[in-house]
Amino acid sequence: MVLDIFLMLMAIGFILFIMGIERENQGYAGLSLIIWLVIFVQSFYITVPGDTDYSELGIQALSLAFVFINLVIMLVIQFDWRKKLP
Repeated sequence: MVLDIFLMLMAIGFILFIMGIERENQGYAGLSLIIWLVIFVQSFYITVPGDTDYSELGIQALSLAFVFINLVIMLVIQFDWRKKLP
């Protein structure tokens, strides 16, 4: 069940990431950034029935990479010199 939630959030974050790049919209990119940050924080302590806690390093690395990419994309969208008004 925990894996299904992570996969659903990852799919939503990736779709919003693609929409943010394609439409050059900071709203989509910002929502994607927040979702990837939530995934990153939730992957530190995953609780499995039976009092077992562990952290998933693969999901942490993937989400951290998307966080940095989202930040760069948001900065590029914000400071795009081609969109300046005359």
